[in-house]
Amino acid sequence: MYQQTNSGHFMRLIKLTLMVAAAAGSLLLSGCGGGGSGNGAGVTPEPQPPVANPEPPTAPAAPTVSLETDSAAVTSGDSFTLSWSSTDATSCEASGSWTGTLDATGSLTQQAYGLGERSFSITCSGDGGEATSSPVVIQFEISPAQQASAAAVSAAVSIF
Repeated sequence: MYQQTNSGHFMRLIKLTLMVAAAAGSLLLSGCGGGGSGNGAGVTPEPQPPVANPEPPTAPAAPTVSLETDSAAVTSGDSFTLSWSSTDATSCEASGSWTGTLDATGSLTQQAYGLGERSFSITCSGDGGEATSSPVVIQFEISPAQQASAAAVSAAVSIF
């Protein structure tokens, strides 16, 4: 701690330091806080490397979705399963021969009725946009027994 007798010397040292710093175009302030003792000489801190600018936030990833089935052709009355999975999606919608809101990942087993092609798709949305699956096409057919039964009914109806 500086004593009263040194205060004049101390003030001249500060004034001289400020004048030299002003002449050099920079100012470095250092000091001793509180009741520390010392010789009055400042300690120059080691220069720190410049702080790098943070990278801008990356755009959200675009969602992806895939849809598949366990069968490309199904006999009427039999079951088939549609399975789907998505990434970076928060919601999914069914379209085509099925409709409604779906989870981001799942499967659904359905029973086939009728004849002909059925097309199924799914569109999933997320912060990065939306994605639609390739359509899955399933052929609904009738079995030979169903064909024979249909032919018998048709023949009976045509007799009357």
